[in-house]
Amino acid sequence: MIHYHGLPITPETAAAVVLQGGHGFVSFAEPRNLGLAAAVCQSFAVDNGAFTAWKQGRPVQDWRPFYEWAGEAKLIPACDFAVVPDVIDGDEAANDALLA
Repeated sequence: MIHYHGLPITPETAAAVVLQGGHGFVSFAEPRNLGLAAAVCQSFAVDNGAFTAWKQGRPVQDWRPFYEWAGEAKLIPACDFAVVPDVIDGDEAANDALLA
């Protein structure tokens, strides 16, 4: 199993040490370490940031910016995967609607 280090890590110099040759997990809600993860990680993955947005009282209504960002990240060979959007406090129907 791959252990992904959740980001961001500050300062960036500390992040570089922690991530060197490892695996990073970059959130759309806090994407500042994406470039570093791409540069020093063996691999990384991207998260949709839905939980962070929900906790801040701003649930995501428009996923297009995330899909654009994730699409660009997936062009980087070290990107393993992207976590699909979800409705944190939603029911099955609300989450199914994201597939439409």
